[in-house]
Amino acid sequence: MNLYRKLTEALEKLLEWLSAIILFAMFITLLLQVILRFLFHTGFLWIEGTTIMGFIWLAMIGTALGIRKLSLINVTFLQDHFKEKKSIFLWIQRILTLVFLLILGYYGIKYTQFGVGVIYNVLKIPYAYQYAAIPTMCICGI
Repeated sequence: MNLYRKLTEALEKLLEWLSAIILFAMFITLLLQVILRFLFHTGFLWIEGTTIMGFIWLAMIGTALGIRKLSLINVTFLQDHFKEKKSIFLWIQRILTLVFLLILGYYGIKYTQFGVGVIYNVLKIPYAYQYAAIPTMCICGI
C-alpha cells in the first residue's frame, strides 16, 4: 500500500474518532444541562454555545467523511443512461467537487478571518473557532 493510501486512511480514522468524541461530549453536556434544569432549576450558560459549536464541527466532519468515502447523495441520471461513459461522468463529478471545495474553502477562510474579531458572549472565545470548521471540511474532503 502506498503512502498516500495510508495517509488518507489515517485521516479518515482520525475524523471518525474526532466525530465520536464530539458527539459523546455533546451528549454528556446536554444531559448535564437537562439534569441541572429539571432537578436544581439552574444550568450552565456555556453549554448551549459549546453544543452549537460541536454540532457545526460534527456536521462538517461528517461532510468531509462523506466526500472522502463517496457516500453522499449523487444524481446518477446521466450515468444510468450512458453506462459506457460512466467513468467520464465520475471524473466530471470529482472535478466539480474539487472546484466547489476550493471555492468554499477560500470563502471559508475569509469568513474565519472575519470571525477573529467577533467574540462569543458567554464562551469568551472568537467565532473563528466555529467558522474554521468550513475550511477544515474543505481540506479534509479533498
